[in-house]
Amino acid sequence: MCCALVWVMQMLQQYTPYHTIRLLSKADPLKFLLDIRGVADHLAEHPIEDDTSIDSDFLDEGILQMEEEEDKPVWKMYFDSAVNSTGFGIGVVLIFPKEHYYPIALKINFPCTNNVAEYEVCILGLQATITFKIKELEVFSDSILTIFQMLKQWKTKDTKVIPYHEYIEELVENFERFSFMYTPCFKN
Repeated sequence: MCCALVWVMQMLQQYTPYHTIRLLSKADPLKFLLDIRGVADHLAEHPIEDDTSIDSDFLDEGILQMEEEEDKPVWKMYFDSAVNSTGFGIGVVLIFPKEHYYPIALKINFPCTNNVAEYEVCILGLQATITFKIKELEVFSDSILTIFQMLKQWKTKDTKVIPYHEYIEELVENFERFSFMYTPCFKN
């Protein structure tokens, strides 16, 4: 099981900084995680009996509890881009209250980087929501760079991206309630 955990953590390394991961064990797993053979030796030396009970009195028992949604419906925006040898495409999906979807897709007619395309598509979606006079918005993307720069957790250093970043900050001032959230690729 520990070998599988090490392998999964390596495969999902880009997602782990954004989620709390708790490992509960009677042994010191960190001692063995760096040495795979150590894990096998430990498991062989300390077999778990079928009658071993699991202590369900965890300190963070509410960890899986989801917060209740507010009564007021919130508008959501998901955005993504695609840059490849055939062109540059961007897309936004605005989700209106009561699950009404409004997709927007465009092709960018100038060469750009992935990061510039991500900022372009975020701006496209924000401009659309401002046009619809939306005042409360949750924005989701799988672009770690864009989200964490907009959350001011990472600095924007790329000179091509700085004007986009500043413009998005201006657009955000049009909202009464606003949030940027990272979402994994498979949910975007």
